[in-house]
This record gives sequence, C-alpha cells and structure tokens, in this order.
Amino acid sequence: MPIRKTGLYLHVPFCRNICAYCDFKRVVNDDRLRLMWMDALKQEIDSKQDILGQCYFDTLYLGGGTPSVLTMDELTIIMGWLKPYLFTVKEATIEANSEDIDDQWIDGILRLGFNRLSIGLESDDFNQLMAMRRKSNYQTVKHGINRAKAHGLTNINVDLIYGLPDSTMEKWQATMKHVMDLDVPHISMYALSLEENSIWGKNHVKPVDDELMADMMKQGIQWLHQCGYTRYEISNFTKNQPSLHNLHYWHYDDFIGLGYGSSGKWLNHRYDHCDHLMPYLKGNVEWMMIEETLDDIRNDYIMMNTRLKQRFDFKVYNDVFHDDFYQRYHTRLKQCKIKGYIDYDRDGLTMTDYGLDCQFSFLSDLLD
Repeated sequence: MPIRKTGLYLHVPFCRNICAYCDFKRVVNDDRLRLMWMDALKQEIDSKQDILGQCYFDTLYLGGGTPSVLTMDELTIIMGWLKPYLFTVKEATIEANSEDIDDQWIDGILRLGFNRLSIGLESDDFNQLMAMRRKSNYQTVKHGINRAKAHGLTNINVDLIYGLPDSTMEKWQATMKHVMDLDVPHISMYALSLEENSIWGKNHVKPVDDELMADMMKQGIQWLHQCGYTRYEISNFTKNQPSLHNLHYWHYDDFIGLGYGSSGKWLNHRYDHCDHLMPYLKGNVEWMMIEETLDDIRNDYIMMNTRLKQRFDFKVYNDVFHDDFYQRYHTRLKQCKIKGYIDYDRDGLTMTDYGLDCQFSFLSDLLD
C-alpha cells in the first residue's frame, strides 16, 4: 500500500533549440536519442517499482527540457508506464513551448490526465527573445493559452524572466502589461541567473546592474499585487491556484525524480542521476545518493521552507529533527526581526515581503 505522500517529477531533456540562458540538463531534439532515452527511462521505472509502489503521488510534473517535443504516441506510452502509480494524482502539470500547442495536442494531454499547463514567455520583447534563442513570442503564447482555455484547461502558469541583457524598465513594464492581458491564475517571475554552462555564461554575458534588477523585481511584484495575484513564494504568484507540486519542494518533502537530468529525495536523502546523457542511454539509470550531514539537511529544510510566505511552524521542524528551533535560534531570530526579515513568536515565523526579497541575507544571519 502507498505510504508516503509525495510528488513525481519526470525530466524530458530534449529541446528543439537551446535557450541562451538555460543551464539545465538538455540536448537538441533527436529522434534516435529520444527512442534510446525512452528505453532507458523504462528500465529506470522498472528498477524502481518497489519505491514507486510505496508512494502516494498527489502531483505529477513533466519538465525539461521541453516535454512538448515528445510525440503524442511517445507521451502516451510513458504515461502508460506510470499509470499504476498515478491513481491518487490531483495535479498533473506539463511544460510546453507555445508553438507546440494546438487543439489536437490539448485534446491529447487532457485524455492522458494532465490538468495544468506551464508555458515560458520570459519576455515579449522581440530583440530579447532573439538574443535568448527563443522561437516563441507573445502571440504564440497567447494563442496557446486561448486554445487551452477553449478546451477547459484553465490552470495555467506563465514564466517570466527579469534582468535580461539590454533590459529597460519600459521593456519590463510592457511585458508585465501584456502578461496581465493573458489572464492566467499563476505567474512565476524569476531574476536572470547565469551559470557558466549556459550559452550566455560561456560568452560572459551579464544581466542588468543590481539596482535596475531590484527595481524591476519591485515593479513586477507591485504590478502583480495590483492585478490580484498573491505572492506565496519568493518568485511565484497566484490568484487562487498555487503549484501543488512545487510546494513539495518548498516544504522539503520527499519527491521522486525520474529521467536523466532529474534529482529527487527519498527517505530524506537527496539523489541525482549520472552527469551525462550517453551513460544514461546505455543503462546507467541508478540513483546516486548525495552525501549530506545533518546540518546540511537541517539548513536545506530551513532554506526551502523560508522561501514561502506561509508560516514556518517550529513544531513541524522539531518533530522532523528532534530539535528545538526556538531554543537553537532565538537570539538570531530577534536580530532578524529587528532587520525586518521576519515576524515570529515561540511557535513559528513568517517571512516579511522584505525578508523574501532578501532571503539570502536572512539565511546568512540565521545560520552562519
């Protein structure tokens, strides 16, 4: 019988083209590699039947990469492999490029049980999209969302990135205005972060300066609040439908990650897959456990939970770690409150908006 309520993530590492800012595990789409990947994925699923059978999955998330590059036949086969474990799923999300969305595709994913859609817009500025190597644009995103809504699929997220090279406040405001016109229940708004393995990172491209980055964040948050969105996590805003799957990450729950490029956490221990695609395709599908100290796990738990506006309950922490959060940190909690990061009492803490904006500084003051 299922015994652990958790989420299931499946990473699809294929993209039609590689975005300049992306550092995720991804490769250019290739029919032969995709078929080899499906064989390896089936091998991984079969090898983890015992663990999968112990899980009560209430969420499913297909991310990437670009899951919408899969043919509907391929997606149907994969969902067939996972079907024995999905009977308790309440939220099933699939990421998609807007140019892949048409009536037939929407019908297919609805038939397979998906009830949430996540689309990357990032920006509506043509030059920025070209620099990012994005093929989608505001019009294709709007069309894809309208087609989804026409079929009754209304639980939709749109991703945005601020701080892009060549950004101005005027360009950011224009993007925000157009996003509001899309009328979706969930928006994710991320600051540009460039890792060395991305195309931009290798070319030493820089985001905008810190002052403009901060101003764009504040403007975006203000605009979203005025339009009826609630900030429930540092970078995530909703009218009425938070991401149930991502809440598993932020609550530091166990979650299962399948496929090359995914990570997971099982019985409170994190794991990764092999670093490169070809070993995975050749059958190296084992989970590689990450060595962590108790302090590492404790700090990760605090870091993830304080990304949320939701109150951080000390009792839950105490039960998990057989510890006393208030006794351990009460002196530093007082200083963090003076700095405006949090409100707290003996039973829990709540991040202020300023604290969410400055979470790194808050964590440094609390944990260092």
